[in-house]
Amino acid sequence: MHQNIRDICGKKSNLSSGYTKSKSGTVLFEREDIKKRWEEYIGELYADEKIEDCIIHKNLDGPPILKAEIENAMRRLRNGKSAGSNSITTEMLGALGEYGVEILTKLINKMYDNRKSSRHAKICQI
Repeated sequence: MHQNIRDICGKKSNLSSGYTKSKSGTVLFEREDIKKRWEEYIGELYADEKIEDCIIHKNLDGPPILKAEIENAMRRLRNGKSAGSNSITTEMLGALGEYGVEILTKLINKMYDNRKSSRHAKICQI
């Protein structure tokens, strides 16, 4: 019975998360173009224009975050949850695959090493 229902209804898909668009709105098909767009998007997302208000300290407290730690954290994330304030969903992170894990590891270690502090905590949120 379930197979008959699937045959009649077809596979349900969510078109809103099935493709990546360039800044101009065209759909990207090439893997390299998609990777470049993600790099560009993440760079824009974490660009901090208020950096002059922050005091940057080099982190000497511990070892760098390992790629395996990022992979483990990503495995524990639950799908189907709504996006946070940065509009990134768990499914988006998962779609980045191995390449995304490498980029996230570098990004998080950079944030970890250049820990930001300020008198005004709201200005320098990471």
